[in-house]
Amino acid sequence: MKALPWLVATPWVVGALVVLTLGPSELAPAWASGLLGLGLVVSWLAAAEKPRAMFWALGFAGVVFLLWNGLTPRFDRDWLPEHRVLPHVDVQGDELIVEGLRTFRWRADGVDEQWSRQGFHMDRLQGMDLIVSHFGEFEGVAHTLLSFRFSDGKVLAVSPEIRKEVGEDYSPLRGLFRNYELIYVLADERDVVHVRTNVRDERVFIHPLDVQPSTARRVLEQIVRRVESLEARPAWYHTVTASCASTLAADLQAVADPPLKLDWRVLLPGFSDGLAYDLGFLKT
Repeated sequence: MKALPWLVATPWVVGALVVLTLGPSELAPAWASGLLGLGLVVSWLAAAEKPRAMFWALGFAGVVFLLWNGLTPRFDRDWLPEHRVLPHVDVQGDELIVEGLRTFRWRADGVDEQWSRQGFHMDRLQGMDLIVSHFGEFEGVAHTLLSFRFSDGKVLAVSPEIRKEVGEDYSPLRGLFRNYELIYVLADERDVVHVRTNVRDERVFIHPLDVQPSTARRVLEQIVRRVESLEARPAWYHTVTASCASTLAADLQAVADPPLKLDWRVLLPGFSDGLAYDLGFLKT
């Protein structure tokens, strides 16, 4: 049992070292296998209280910590077009003004890039929807976002995502190791839903949530604070603690009274509609 903490920590330390230093290199699997084997041996010896092994284990962990601590999220990367513009929000009385609202029009052979400035009157807010977009064979793998409906017909979609660089793909493993910045995309539904249904061929479900307009407004105001925070200071995406589902759950929890009873389905957003039902946000 003395070895258990070391055996649990070693794969993460090795993963961080390999992913952060080699990235998607073809040599990464070989380096990972070799370092993991070496790390497990050293960890076992360290757990057995061998002084020299303890020294090397702590030194190894120290190097990784220094590399890890030196990483900071940035604004200035070569972003994909759909993530190039960071949204800016301004609240003037009851009106929420969004600059950098994404209104792309997606086609199978490309996209028409459009950004706009629009105002949303929060006193006209009627409700909000939970959107679940399944993109993997496993039902639990999905992207979640919220959309806010207004009585004048406008819809504001809020999609927490990784802010992708040119040539970059999403990997849940890499998402554990400070590899992606977090962005809250503010867009119209035709943009964020159409790209998933008609271009990426994902299965998308839109669930109207059973909440009062006042509750939807509190959630939207919390999201505004989050967007302002990300505009002032970039933050890391994290597959577990700062994913699409966990960030939205944190936004909901911040305004919930009493606190929501969240569970494992936050980590598997494909099941988040079931969680919303159990919490009383879905009627059926």
